[in-house]
Amino acid sequence: MLSPKKMIPKLFVAALPMTGVGCGGDSPSENLAKSLNAFCLKLVECFPQYVDNPDVCTADYVEYYREYIETISGGCIKVIASYFRCLSKATCEELDNGDYYQCYLDLEDDFIRQCGP
Repeated sequence: MLSPKKMIPKLFVAALPMTGVGCGGDSPSENLAKSLNAFCLKLVECFPQYVDNPDVCTADYVEYYREYIETISGGCIKVIASYFRCLSKATCEELDNGDYYQCYLDLEDDFIRQCGP
């Protein structure tokens, strides 16, 4: 069963190497916020006993990443956003069991190229 004090820090650690965002006219940081919102909606769906407000969740994640956003490249931010988009598509069971490592593996090369070793 999900434990927010265990799950969220693990997701943060897993996400630190991932940065990236989608396409379109939005800035990288706006795309990251959208990806974080999609991820938070998934958390509300899967773990409503722990996360009941997607707006608060998104604001918390955006605040957490604010200092990184200010110091890393747009390409790196895009990879992080891609990671959170991937997580938002995971099943509740995958998130609950910690089976979301494939998201990292799928983006590992992009991360190294955009964010450095």
